[in-house]
Amino acid sequence: MTAIQTDTLPHLAGSSTLVSVGDDYGILTAGHVAKEIKSDPSYEVSLLFRSDEHHFPVPVESLSVINFGNWEEFTKEGPDLALLTINSPATIAELKRSKSFYPLGGRQTEKFPAPRKFLTWALLGAPIELSKTKQVGRDTILSSEMFFAWCHLEGEAVRGDFDFLEFIVPSSIDSRPSCYKGLSGVAFG
Repeated sequence: MTAIQTDTLPHLAGSSTLVSVGDDYGILTAGHVAKEIKSDPSYEVSLLFRSDEHHFPVPVESLSVINFGNWEEFTKEGPDLALLTINSPATIAELKRSKSFYPLGGRQTEKFPAPRKFLTWALLGAPIELSKTKQVGRDTILSSEMFFAWCHLEGEAVRGDFDFLEFIVPSSIDSRPSCYKGLSGVAFG
């Protein structure tokens, strides 16, 4: 996902996952990413979901925010999580032509039986340092390489209605990014 301010170059706001809950469709991302996007009416949201240069705009006014955390202070204790509900049937229909939405509902932990510490986990997202801008005609397009890594479950906790998992992901070795900024709202599985 990208937040593009109309008078500046595009920048990567954070990673996200397209999700559905019943007949509602949205973008699951970090709460601080949703806050940034909704804080300025001049922002334009663009989804990046292919490796080629493309621009899939989503009008900010068509997004409603369901925030699961504290807007004023995001901490490691979380949750730093928000759902940007897409309220435009045309945008949903166009997205569904190229992408699927992951269905949410109920607790999902039974899909990952205990002890989860011994399962293999994967991280997928778009770190900022792997993104770049390019001029295509009159548009400045942002593209980003997707990053994939195996990771290790370090700990887990249940706080309120949320299951929190803490992962160890190596950095600065091989082709891994030196910083994971931009992976907010990333998909794990």
